[in-house]
Amino acid sequence: MKWHKGQKKIAYLLLLCFIASVFAGCGEKQEAVETVKKTNQPYAAVVSMEETPIVDYVVPQLTPNVLINRCGYRTGGEKVAAVKASRNPEYFRLVDAETDAVVYRGRFEKVICDEETGIYVGNADFSQYVTSGSYYLETDYIGRSHTFTIEDNLYDRLFEELYSSLVTDCKEMKISTLESVTLLMAYEWYPEIFADADKDEVPDVLAVLRQWISRKLEEKASEEDVLFSAFLAKYSYVSQKYDKSYATDCLRQATAIYDKSQKNIHKDAQSFLALTELYRATGTYAYRKQILDYKDYLENGGSFFEEQEYLFGAMTYVVTRQKVDVDLCESLMSKVMGRGEEISEIYMDMVNATNAKNNGCDDILKKASQLSCANYVLNNYKYNRIMEELADYLMGKNVKSVCFYPDEGIRTGYICLLAQLAAVHKAS
Repeated sequence: MKWHKGQKKIAYLLLLCFIASVFAGCGEKQEAVETVKKTNQPYAAVVSMEETPIVDYVVPQLTPNVLINRCGYRTGGEKVAAVKASRNPEYFRLVDAETDAVVYRGRFEKVICDEETGIYVGNADFSQYVTSGSYYLETDYIGRSHTFTIEDNLYDRLFEELYSSLVTDCKEMKISTLESVTLLMAYEWYPEIFADADKDEVPDVLAVLRQWISRKLEEKASEEDVLFSAFLAKYSYVSQKYDKSYATDCLRQATAIYDKSQKNIHKDAQSFLALTELYRATGTYAYRKQILDYKDYLENGGSFFEEQEYLFGAMTYVVTRQKVDVDLCESLMSKVMGRGEEISEIYMDMVNATNAKNNGCDDILKKASQLSCANYVLNNYKYNRIMEELADYLMGKNVKSVCFYPDEGIRTGYICLLAQLAAVHKAS
């Protein structure tokens, strides 16, 4: 075959490129060998193809389509999961996580299709299964859930874990004063869930908080801390049957701190809580009179529930045995119960597993605190069940299957939520 002059020229250039690449490779190899000899390191000559890898994609976040309470379910309680799917789901299986054996089968209920997204959502109710253990839910083509437990004393365990965390923070002086107030309120309302591990006939929580008080009084900041005054007055009231002398000293300190904080008279939620606690503990007319200065705001202000100190102060005023203004007391009682009914009407939208309408964890936990107060006034099965629904959502039964507890959200709300659920199911 004869080549034209132009073809010969191209072939010649290609041959030169090939020879250059071969010798370049040999040069790199020779340099690599020399590097090994000089460093005596067998891997010193290894050179990556790219010193900095280029990643131009994002790994998608995978979330289960079967949504459960990741902290678990009560053995004898309602156990409901949610599912989201691109086609109509039919059956689900409850599987033992240790053996992978199917222990329960059921049909999805209340399945609806979202018109905008075309996504099917439904419920998997496995309440009839009452054996303790570790499990997961699965269904054809949709997938499986996270692993969860079914246990007899679920809320006892969860509250004990939260309580242990609070005790640690007490000892390290990391607990907030409002958290201490809330913990003490939980003890006052549900003493049966607080242990006396050392068997000295004094609940351990009072001993822990007593140590916290001693260290708190050493801080100069506490001298004008009106919320600390409220705490001391509450502590005095609930602990007096165990140590009358110390309770009296706490009340004296509470009075002094409150009086000092009021050099510049002002009305706010923390001062109101302090007044109600001081009035309940002392019956002093001056405190009763100052409480009535809040009457117009409490009766006509629609937003006072948003500040927990107002809510807790209202509860103290409602339950006190001291003489009260009947109209104000009835108004506060009515507002607390009314808020409970409001929450019962909107909670299903708030904790909808696939399309929730709420303002985040703090919003839900504030509602939990408000509902716990309503439930303390009138123990209501409906409210108990709503509290469980709130817990389910916060602990994983949400669109992203995220367990917010215990790291996200206000702890005062978790104290109210878990203390009530632990107390209710301990009694049942």
